[in-house]
Amino acid sequence: MKDCQQFTREQRYQFYGLRKAGFKQRKIANEVGRSKSAISRKLRLNGWQCGWHPKQVQELRYKRVRQKAKAEAIWPRRSE
Repeated sequence: MKDCQQFTREQRYQFYGLRKAGFKQRKIANEVGRSKSAISRKLRLNGWQCGWHPKQVQELRYKRVRQKAKAEAIWPRRSE
């Protein structure tokens, strides 16, 4: 299982469907092909209580990526 990569759009929708159907985190992790901790982070980061939905999660992800790129443009990494 590779946890270093972002969830794909398909994985997000699969995750959403399984979560909505009432599956436990371990079962979702097995079905999606990710670790249980990755599923836990996904829920914590994007908040299931607030109505977790794949489209909203995708938008949050893009927002975080843009913020990171903006910060790196202001403070570029120094090469050593």
